[in-house]
Amino acid sequence: MSTIVVSDLHIGDNRVDRNLSSLFRTIEDLAATDSHLVLNGDIFDFAFSMSFDSRHREFISIVRKYGQVTCIQGNHDWIFVGLGRAFAPKFVFCPELKLIIGGRKFQILHGHQSDLVSNSLPWLNRLLIRLNHRISSIFGIDLQMKLRGTKYGQRILEKQEDRIVKRGDWAEIVVAGHTHRPAVRQVGYRTYVNTGDWVERAHRSYLLIQNDGSFELITLED
Repeated sequence: MSTIVVSDLHIGDNRVDRNLSSLFRTIEDLAATDSHLVLNGDIFDFAFSMSFDSRHREFISIVRKYGQVTCIQGNHDWIFVGLGRAFAPKFVFCPELKLIIGGRKFQILHGHQSDLVSNSLPWLNRLLIRLNHRISSIFGIDLQMKLRGTKYGQRILEKQEDRIVKRGDWAEIVVAGHTHRPAVRQVGYRTYVNTGDWVERAHRSYLLIQNDGSFELITLED
C-alpha cells in the first residue's frame, strides 16, 4: 500500500482556484483502494468564507476512492474536523500521525505547532488570517506572501522548521507543511520533508511513500 501525503491545499481560497483542476486530477490519478491518503493540514480554508461549496464536495468525492484517508488539522481549517465527521468512518482525524513503513519511522504533522501565534494564540491567528484575506480581496495585496518573500520572513520560516524537526523526536523522517516551502533536507540524523502547497503555481507537490519506506517529493510541472 502506497502512502500519499499532501498539505496546504487551501480549498475555498480563491487564489487556489487556478490550481484546482490539476489538484483534483492528481489526487484522482493516485487514488486506489489499497492506498493511504494523508491530508496534512490546511486542506479547507474557511478563513475568508465559511461556506461549503462545490469545490469542497468534489474534493470529498475524489478522496473517498482511497482505501484509507487520514486528516490532520492545520491552522486554517479549524472547523474541518467537526465538519468532516459527517464523512466518517472512512476518514480518520488526528493532530499528528506516526507510521512505520518498510521499517522506517515517519512522523507527519502540519507544523503550525512550531508557530507561536498559530499554536498559542489561535484566536489571533484566525483574526490575522481573515484580515490578510480581506486586504488581499480589496486591494490585491497579499501581505503574508510578501512577508514570506523577504529575507526576514524566510528566517522566521527556517526557525519554525527547525522547531518542527525537534518536535519529531520519535521519527527518522519528519513530514510537515505549513511553511509552504517544499524541500527534502537532512537535519542531523533526521530527514525533514516539507510537502509544499497548492497556493503557488510552482509549489504543487506531494510526497509519495512506497511500501519499502522509500519516498519521493514530486512537484507538478506546467
